[in-house]
Amino acid sequence: MSAVATPTHERHDHAVAAPAERPAERLFEPRGTTLEDAILVLWDDLVAGRDAECPVCGGSISMIECADCGSELS
Repeated sequence: MSAVATPTHERHDHAVAAPAERPAERLFEPRGTTLEDAILVLWDDLVAGRDAECPVCGGSISMIECADCGSELS
């Protein structure tokens, strides 16, 4: 025995979908600065003896660690 489900009447629901919300902006957009780019600039500044900004908290970072949050480059 077999069975086939068939509708007894047609549905005409033409619900309009809400417009998609724009996704939140990310810290590193694919077309913008990458994490690798940011770390390379940071490293170049440190090697040249210039002040550098921590990519985690924005504090002052040295070759050893960030003075504010303790993040380390390794």
